[in-house]
Amino acid sequence: MRGLGKKRRHTSESEGEGESCKDGEDDDQAAGE
Repeated sequence: MRGLGKKRRHTSESEGEGESCKDGEDDDQAAGE
């Protein structure tokens, strides 16, 4: 359910969700929703 706004998840998947938030703004909104 957290893969909706993860557009760059494939890149930060190894790094962690923290990196995804910084790289993608949509991720922040998806996590908030």
